[in-house]
Amino acid sequence: MYTRAWDRWGDARAKLLSGDRWQNAQPTVLTALGLDAEPAAHLAELASALHGSYHQVVAGLPTNTAVSVKDRELVLDRLGPAAEPKLMPAFRRLADTTLPKVDFPELLLEVADLTGMTAAFTHNSDADPSMEEFELSVCALLLSEACNVGLTPVVKPNVPALTRGRLVQVDQGDLRAETIPAANGMLIKAQRWIEVVRAWGGGLVRLRRGGPLHRPRAGWVLAKVGGSASQSAGHHLGAGTGRS
Repeated sequence: MYTRAWDRWGDARAKLLSGDRWQNAQPTVLTALGLDAEPAAHLAELASALHGSYHQVVAGLPTNTAVSVKDRELVLDRLGPAAEPKLMPAFRRLADTTLPKVDFPELLLEVADLTGMTAAFTHNSDADPSMEEFELSVCALLLSEACNVGLTPVVKPNVPALTRGRLVQVDQGDLRAETIPAANGMLIKAQRWIEVVRAWGGGLVRLRRGGPLHRPRAGWVLAKVGGSASQSAGHHLGAGTGRS
């Protein structure tokens, strides 16, 4: 028995592709999953692994004190906390002293200042808005989106660039599907300025699970945070957003 139009309680088989739709999608799906068109070999491999796992569990039951069978039901004891490695406290102290205390809004404003990324957020009318502290408004909107907190935490009625009216205006006219990738492209190019990123191979590298390093299509810039005028704006923007 299934419930219609429900993901959890519905019949998952009803969403399977069939006919021409499956024939067209089959090569792409099989390549993405790393499977062969003929499932017999794969199913036999899974059946063999499951059979071996069952026998391994059964063989270990007599000596496993954490497992018992009561009233024909398998009962597992609660696992206690794992012992902490001896070097973990020292490592934790070292990490705490090494990681800088960075205020996220100030970091975002500093990156915007270093890269000039806010210039990519042009108005949908192609007109120059010439807004005072436009960069602060853009960073506030990016912060609210990144933290998924909405506008309320970044709205400051006493700061012209952070009033709700200003933020709504910039959000509707400047933060668009065309301008966000353009700003992201400026961040990618800015990575070339960073010495450690150049040592990593230009900055456009990431680790693919199960494979070697390769170049992605997009990325985010890492930058040193120093004293600048953006810190004062960060205090306005960061009130109530915490530190990272």
